Parts: sequence; C-alpha cells; structure tokens
Amino acid sequence: MIRVVFGSRFLFTTTVWFSACALLLMAAREEDEEMSMAVREKDKETTHMKHTCNTGYSTNSCLCSKREKDLRGCVNCDTMDRYGYTLFRRTDDPVKNKTSRYILTAKGGGTAQVRLPAISSDEAKKAAGRNCFGFATHQAYTAPGDLPSLVSEHGNSPVHNVNDVNADNFRAAMELEGAIWLGRDDAQLQSMALTGKVRDDTEYYLVAAILKGGEYHFWGLWNNGWYATPSLTSAKVDDLGELPTTGYHGASRNCPSWHIFEKFLTKGSNFWHDQGGFYLFPLRKLTPQQGN
Repeated sequence: MIRVVFGSRFLFTTTVWFSACALLLMAAREEDEEMSMAVREKDKETTHMKHTCNTGYSTNSCLCSKREKDLRGCVNCDTMDRYGYTLFRRTDDPVKNKTSRYILTAKGGGTAQVRLPAISSDEAKKAAGRNCFGFATHQAYTAPGDLPSLVSEHGNSPVHNVNDVNADNFRAAMELEGAIWLGRDDAQLQSMALTGKVRDDTEYYLVAAILKGGEYHFWGLWNNGWYATPSLTSAKVDDLGELPTTGYHGASRNCPSWHIFEKFLTKGSNFWHDQGGFYLFPLRKLTPQQGN
C-alpha cells in the first residue's frame, strides 16, 4: 500500500491556483457578455438609422456621403443642448440637385429652410470674378446691400465704399438684404430665435462674416465645410481646416459655434471679436454662371 501525504503548503497553493482560474473564467464571461451587449446595441442603432432615413429629418449618419461622386455632403448638427439649435438634412432632398436642403431649428423657437451647396472640383473657376461676399452668398454683386433692386430703391449700400465699413453700416447693409443674424458666440446661439424673422417661402444660405474698420470678410457653409475666396482675381478657394476626416462625425465639427468663429478670426488680422457672426442669407434666383 502506498500512502501519499500532501503537506499544508501544497494544499494552500492548489487552492489559490483554482481560485485564480475561477476569477479568470468569470472575467472572461463578463467580457463576452459586454461584447454581446455592444453588438446588440450597434444592431439597434443601425436599425434606428435605417428607420430615420425614411421618415422626417435625418439625425444620423445614414445620409452622409460614402463615395466621392455622392454630393450630398455630411454636415449634421445635432447640437440643441450644446449650441441651442439643430441643422439636419431633409430626407426628401434628391441627390441629383447637387446641393443639400436642411432644416435649422432654434431652441428659442422657429425653423428655417437652409440650403448647403455641394463643393465641386471646378469651384475655384466659379470663384474667379467674385469676391468673398459674392462667393459665400452666391451673388453676382460684390457688397451686401448692393443688389440692383435695393440700389434703385435705397441708393448704394452703406458699405459700398470700403472706407464706410464699420459695425453700424455693415449691420444696416445686411438688414437691407434680409439677412438674419444668428449669433456669434455660444451663448448668443443658445438664445437664437427664428420665429417672426424667417419667411416660410424662402430658403437661406448659411454664411459668416467678420469685420474691422474698412474691411469685411465672408465665409459660406457648403454641405461638407466652410469655404471662402480671398479676392476678386484669385480664382482660389480656401477651406477652414474643419473638413470631415471621419465622415459624419468629422463634418459635425463645422457646425456654427464660437470655436468656428474664432477660426475665422485667425485667418485674418486684427478683425473684431465682438462684431459680425453667423447669418441666414436669403436665396435668390441665380444665373447659370453662378451655379448651385
């Protein structure tokens, strides 16, 4: 007969080893459950996205451009809590129009129909002959308030001459155009109200303006970011550097905010931090040369 006697040290080590194995198995099981839950949540999100793509206004990335030839763009601002508004692309907007129709909804009340044109490879050609204002607002004239019908009624724009550019004259010129100021910093955007300001039968471009004594500069929001042209003769298009790098989430960085406005200021020199801002600019019938 062979008797095997185990020491207490051996029994203690064995017990610890089995306990460690049990803990590892429990951890692995919990990790598998977490991964399964994440997969289920992702499936639910995908189903929700497919549903919202077919109803009302999209709040998801399902309408985001997936291919270079798809000109729908990806700007999507689900920013009611952060900035006081949302900007969602309409799901009934046909891609063939090469532009994106959006709905801007303000926390303070009211909605506006917004059009964000598609930027294309020949946009620089269309920039030639138009200054920053004409390019951003898609107009054939060069100063706010100088629309021919306005000039015939009111005379030249208050900012027709660069020496006359100041905060009061610029504000008066934009009011003549029917442009609607939305705000400049996040607090102003949070208190934005559109009720009684926008026309239901009018679409608007979304533009931004910065200014200083004797000078203003405009940027326009396209369906994949902010663009501007520096001069009448440059035939050059600048982008803000906030262009989408990760599809839907990247383009969301282009949503109007103080962060974006500050980036406009850094593109120039000595522009005023307490003037200008984001505007809705009314869409008018465009000539074939202007496009969009």
